[in-house]
Amino acid sequence: MRDFAPIALTGMNPMVLLVPPQMPHTTKELIAKLKAEPGKWSYGSSGNGTTNHLAGELFKKKIGVDVVHVPYRGSAPALQDLLAGRLAFMFDSFGTSLEYIKAGKLQALGVMAEKRSVADPDVPTMAEAGVPDFLGATWNVVVAPTGTPAPIIDKLNVAVNKALKDPTTAERLKRAGIDGVDDSTPASTAAFIASEIAKWRDVVKLAGATVD
Repeated sequence: MRDFAPIALTGMNPMVLLVPPQMPHTTKELIAKLKAEPGKWSYGSSGNGTTNHLAGELFKKKIGVDVVHVPYRGSAPALQDLLAGRLAFMFDSFGTSLEYIKAGKLQALGVMAEKRSVADPDVPTMAEAGVPDFLGATWNVVVAPTGTPAPIIDKLNVAVNKALKDPTTAERLKRAGIDGVDDSTPASTAAFIASEIAKWRDVVKLAGATVD
């Protein structure tokens, strides 16, 4: 917020609740299982303080379950243990998990977004799955150094939004599991970044999370 001047928000990569095939097939059933067996299950993340770690902690607090966090050095090793059934669940982005979902190796129970993702419209939102007000995503923005003249910021904003409307760009974003953003402005981008900082700061305090 101090060092950068926001230009445009370019994409949202929503987190998705993933479980191996042998686990329950709905979020409500998963929650019931976790509550019935407190302390038995664990969930994975790509490391302490990462987005999927914080999503897992927010999930635990929201539904009131006792689940152990297991941090890994990246999503890949965590996903391997999830695929092997050594973890109960994991939150990760569509970008890294979509191939496993499409192959039937993992179940996607809900996406942390207000609407279903273009990456896989068959996956319900977390609200549809029974957990309202549960949103989370990694996101992409274009920024310039603080002090960049406003006319340049505005010109770049127009160019970025034009590029995002290109069908080829939209298709590439979709294949990467990224939901495109329509006509963001420098002001709306700044407001979004500020809201994300406030939201996740509260989650960090609630969970006592630290970074590796």
